[in-house]
Amino acid sequence: MSVDLPDEKSSNAASQERPLAGIAANAAAFAAISAGDSMSKLAVAIAPATQIIAIRSFLVLLLVTPLFIAEARRGRPVIRTQKLGLHLLRCALQGASVLTFFVALRELPLTTITAIMFIAPSLVALVSAPVLNEQIRPPQIVALVLGLIGCFIILRPSGEGQAFAILLAIFSAATWAFSMALLRLLTRTESQATIYAWSNGCFMLLAGAISIFDLQPIEPKMLLLILGMAATQVVGQWFSMTAFRIARAATVAPMQYTQLLWATLFGSLLFAEWPPASVWIGAGFIVAGGLWLVWAEGRREPPRLAGQPAE
Repeated sequence: MSVDLPDEKSSNAASQERPLAGIAANAAAFAAISAGDSMSKLAVAIAPATQIIAIRSFLVLLLVTPLFIAEARRGRPVIRTQKLGLHLLRCALQGASVLTFFVALRELPLTTITAIMFIAPSLVALVSAPVLNEQIRPPQIVALVLGLIGCFIILRPSGEGQAFAILLAIFSAATWAFSMALLRLLTRTESQATIYAWSNGCFMLLAGAISIFDLQPIEPKMLLLILGMAATQVVGQWFSMTAFRIARAATVAPMQYTQLLWATLFGSLLFAEWPPASVWIGAGFIVAGGLWLVWAEGRREPPRLAGQPAE
């Protein structure tokens, strides 16, 4: 087996990594995503999933239009890219993930489907090794193992007739993990504006084409709900792209486990879905893994030079 030596560019990129800032950014991303998921669960009970995705993607593009204008004025590309294949592949993976997630969301409690999606960080860490040539370190493995143990405690096979929905959720987690690995790859060369444009533009066109066959009238209250979903999507994507730009995929991915706390909060307030004791026991393992990773990455992050700004 041949070993590729890192070039100057990759060495510089590694030296500029900020793991603690990346962890904080991804934690903020999943707080926003959890709020969006709770609104999505309300929306999919009323309107078709593909129609919701198409409208949400259009509103996301509308919300980030100022960013597109600012990038264009600086002479930076928004649509033009040399990574067309990666953008399309990531869009296909994300489309499959979001669509199956929305379908499963109709059948499963918010906390349960959130716990199933926690399989994704482990898959991101595994995929990042061959796809991104990133080494998986012991602290990351410990965090992932603790997180998976927590997930298995939470998931306990339960609920007759939910097997298909659970399989859809697992498929959603797997495709999402691959899309996150590709996101890390794209952030090395692509601007956030370009990633926004391609990701949401493809979503809008794909979901819009499918939804033509099952169009339903959208009431103003529903439109306001989808606007809220779009706003949380913008915030979540921004923090997620920032996290994957400044830190390794396997480092920031376990922060998805914090989403369980938000899912529990929103599930209990909006849907009266108070989780059983097993969820809290599993959450203990998940939080322990996340805190361990933060502590380990804090020790690994080099000290700042005098006068260097804080994160």
